[in-house]
Amino acid sequence: MACRKATMLSSRYTKKGGGVGEQRTDAVDAITKALNLAVQCQTAGDLRAAEVLYRKILESSPAHPSALHNLGILLAHSGRLEQGLALLEQTIKLRPTEPSYHFNRAVVLQNAEQLAAAADSYRAAIGLRADYREAWENLGVVLLDSGDFAGAIAACTRALDIDPSSLIAHRNLASAYVAVGQRAAALTQIEQGLSFYPANGDLHMQRGVELLAAGRFAEGWHEYEWRYNAMLSLNATPPRRVPFPKWGGEPLAGKAVLVYGEQGIGDEIMFASCIPQLVAGVGRCVIECEPRLLPLFARSFLACEVMARERMDSFVWRPSLGAIDYRISSASLPMYFRRDAAAFGDGAAYLIAEPQQVAQWRDRFAALGPGLKIGISWRGGASARMKAARSLELTALSPLFKLPGATFISLQYGDIAAEVAVSGLPLQVFEQIDPLHDMDGFAAALKALDLVISVDNSTVHLAGALGVETWVLLPLAADWRWFARETDSLWYRSLRLFRPKVPGMTGWQAVIAEVAAALAARGTGMLHEETALHTAALRQPYHEVAQSDGPRVLLLNDTSYWYHWGCTGTSLALHEGLRTAAGALLSVPIRTMQHLAALPGRPEQFDDEAIYARFRAANPALLRMLEETERVVVNGEGSLHGRSALVLGLLYTAYIAKTRLAREVHIVNHSCFPTDDRPLQGDPLTGLYAQVYRCMDRVVVRERLSARTVTALGAQAVQGFDCLPLFIERHWPGRHTDGGGRVVIAGSVSWTPAMLDAVAGLVDSLTRQGLGIDVLIGANAWMAVDDVEFAAAFRRRCRAEYRLLTAYTEQEWLHAIASARLLVSGRFHHTIAAAFLATPFLVMTSNTGKIDGLVDMLGLEASVVHCTAPTAAVLVQRAQHLLDDPAPALLGAARRAELLAMARLNFDAA
Repeated sequence: MACRKATMLSSRYTKKGGGVGEQRTDAVDAITKALNLAVQCQTAGDLRAAEVLYRKILESSPAHPSALHNLGILLAHSGRLEQGLALLEQTIKLRPTEPSYHFNRAVVLQNAEQLAAAADSYRAAIGLRADYREAWENLGVVLLDSGDFAGAIAACTRALDIDPSSLIAHRNLASAYVAVGQRAAALTQIEQGLSFYPANGDLHMQRGVELLAAGRFAEGWHEYEWRYNAMLSLNATPPRRVPFPKWGGEPLAGKAVLVYGEQGIGDEIMFASCIPQLVAGVGRCVIECEPRLLPLFARSFLACEVMARERMDSFVWRPSLGAIDYRISSASLPMYFRRDAAAFGDGAAYLIAEPQQVAQWRDRFAALGPGLKIGISWRGGASARMKAARSLELTALSPLFKLPGATFISLQYGDIAAEVAVSGLPLQVFEQIDPLHDMDGFAAALKALDLVISVDNSTVHLAGALGVETWVLLPLAADWRWFARETDSLWYRSLRLFRPKVPGMTGWQAVIAEVAAALAARGTGMLHEETALHTAALRQPYHEVAQSDGPRVLLLNDTSYWYHWGCTGTSLALHEGLRTAAGALLSVPIRTMQHLAALPGRPEQFDDEAIYARFRAANPALLRMLEETERVVVNGEGSLHGRSALVLGLLYTAYIAKTRLAREVHIVNHSCFPTDDRPLQGDPLTGLYAQVYRCMDRVVVRERLSARTVTALGAQAVQGFDCLPLFIERHWPGRHTDGGGRVVIAGSVSWTPAMLDAVAGLVDSLTRQGLGIDVLIGANAWMAVDDVEFAAAFRRRCRAEYRLLTAYTEQEWLHAIASARLLVSGRFHHTIAAAFLATPFLVMTSNTGKIDGLVDMLGLEASVVHCTAPTAAVLVQRAQHLLDDPAPALLGAARRAELLAMARLNFDAA
C-alpha cells in the first residue's frame, strides 16, 4: 500500500525562483501583474484563463522562465504532455541550476509513467539541492514503482533524515520493506509515522494489513476499518453506501441485518465465509451481492434473503426490503467472527455449485481424454502495481505442462487468445468459461476440475470456497489475506500456498519449479471435497420480488458517508423519515455533488440553454436520476454557504429540477448563510441564492438566524430543526451509559492555533485534577480533514496525557458523548448530540453563524456554553463551573420535545 506519486506541483508553484508563485522585485511591471493573475487563475483551476495570460506574456517576453515553466506544467496537467515537457525542458535550458524546475519536470514524467526519466530529473534536482526533501520522497516512489526496492529504501531514508515527520517517506519506506519481505520493519516504520500523524487513515490501513499479515487478528481487523478513511483505499474502491446504522457487535436476536459486499468479487467471496456465523445469532439476514454471485449465494445461503446489487454507487431502498435494523459490510464481519486463528474453523467449503452444470462440465472435460484436468490462471491484481506483483507470463508456467497425461484448461479471464497462440502451449480454452459474465457457470467448471493452479486472484477464492483443490502462486510480498502461513490457508482448507524466498523472476522460477515437482509427486488421485447439496427449493432472489408502486424520491447531498458520525446520523434520519412516503428512495452523495462538471458561474446563466445542454451532457447519471424521480429533497445542512463547487452544484441541480423538469423540490435540514457571516446587502452571492430559494416548494431551516436570512432573500422558510435528534431518539432511546466520567474533546471545521492552545491549556488543567481526556474522532467514511489535522497538531502541542478515541460506529460515537462529563468542541452535530444525550458542553465558533443559531434554538445561555474567542483561562473557568454544576448546560424536557417536533417538520409534505 505504497503512496502513489506524491505530485507536488501546487507546492512547487509557491517556490521562489521558478515556481508559479514567483514574483519579481519589479512588481509594478505589467508582465509581473499578468503573471500573478495567471497564477491566481491556475491555482483556482481556471486553466483556460491562465493559459491565455501566459501566452500573452510570452508574446512580449518569449524567454520568460516563469511563464514558460508554469505554462508547461499547465499543458502537461491538461493532457498535452509533449507540449508541456518541451516548455519545461526549454525552461531548464534557460535556468539549469534551478532545482524546482527539474523537480516539476520529474513530477510530470512520473504522472506519465516515464519512471526512468522521472528518476533522472529528481536526481538532477537533488544534485542542485542535497536537502530537497520532496525530491527524495518522490524519488522513493518512482524507484518503488520501478522495482528498485533497495534504491527506494535509501531515498525514503534520506527524506526522513531531512524531515523525520515526512508522511510520504514513512509510508513508502514501509511499502519498500514489505516488497523485500521485511514486514516487521515495515510495521515499525508505520508506527513511527503514526506517532506524527495519529489520525492518518492511510497509515492506519497500512498498519492494519501488516498486523493481519502477521496473524495479529484482533488488532488488525480494527485497524482494517480505517479503509473507509484511507484516501488511497477510498479512491481505488469507494465505500458502498448503504443507509442503515452500522452494526458494531450488538446482540442481534430478533434483529434484521443487511450484509453487503465491497471491494472486488474475490473479497466478497472470501468474506462471505463469515455469513453462517452471523446467521446463527440473527433474527433475519439479507445479503446484497454482486449480481454475478446471486445464484451462487442464493443456493448456498438458504437461511438468508439474497438480492443482487442494483447500483454500484449506492443502495436503492424499496418498501419490499422490509425493516432493517443494521447494515454491515461483509469485509467488516471478521472483526467479530475471526478474532484469532481458531475462529476460522476448519476452512470447509461453504459455496455450492449448480450440480447439473457440474456434471455437464465433467463430461466435457472427460471428453478431452484420460488423466488429471488442471485449470490454470496466470494474471491477477486490479491496480498496475498489483498486476506487476502478482502476474506472470503464460510461458513462465511451461514447466508445469511437462506432467505426463495431464490436460491443462485456461481459467484466465480477459482476452487471452493471442497470448495462448504465441505461447505454443497445449492449453485448452473454452469460451463458456467466463467469470466476467457467468460466475455460476464458472463455479461449476471449477468444481468439475481435479486441480486449480493460479496466481493470487478471484479464481482462487471461488475455488477455495467451493472446496476445489487449489495451488496458489504467491509473490514475495504476498497480500495480507494469506497471513503468516507457510503453505496453508485459514480461509480455505483446500488451498496450498507456494511462496518465493526472493523477489523478482528468480523467486517466481523457484516457485514454479516447486509446483512442477509437487505435480509430479501428487499422483492422479482427486481431492474433491463434495459439499452436501441443499435439496430445499431455492429462494426467489429477494430483489426481484417487486418494483415500486409509490413515488421515487431522490435525496441530494447525502452525508451518511461523510465527515463525521454526526453527519451520518443526520443523513440516516433523513433516509428514515423520507422512506415513509417513498416507493423507492435513492440518493446522491456529497462527494458527487462536489464534483459536478460544466456548472454555471453566475445567476443569469442558470436559465441559459447552452449551459444546461453542457451540464446534461457532462452529468448524465445525475440527470437520469432527476428525470426518473418525482420528488427531489436537498439535504441543506451547512453545505450552502459561500460560492464553492458544491454550492453551485446543489443550487443549480435544485433549480433545474424545479424549473426544467417540473419536479417537486425541497431544501431541508438547512443552515442558510449565503455570504458566510457578511451582510447580505450588496453581496453578488445574494442573487444566486435568492433565485433558487424563491422557486423551491419548501425550505426548512435549522435555526432562527437562517429563517431570517431566507426571508431577507424574498423566500419563505419553515422553522424546523436538525434531524440528528430523530436518529438519537430512534437508536439511543433512554440508553444509560457507564458513567466513565471523562472529558471529551472534539475538533472544529475552523480550528485555529489560538483555539488549539486554549484547548491544550484546558486539557493540562483537567489532567492535573485527575480527569481523563478523550480526543474524539471517527467517521463512516471520508473523515474530516480538519479532524486529521487537529489530531496531528494536538499531538505536537499537548503536553498532558490523553486518549485518541476513534468511533467506528454511530453507537460508539453516541456512547462517547453520552458517557462524558463534559464535551468541548467546535462541532455543530456533536453539540446537538450532547444536548439530547444530557451531556453538558462547551462549544466554540464554527465557520458560519450556525453555532450562534444552535445555542439560541437550544434555549441555553450563550455566556455559559458558547466560547466565541476561547482562551485557556476562559475554557478552564467555564469548564470548572459546568463540572461542578452541569444544569445550566442541559436541555430542558419541554424544549427537547419542541425541537423534536420541529425536526419532524423536515418531512411534512416531503
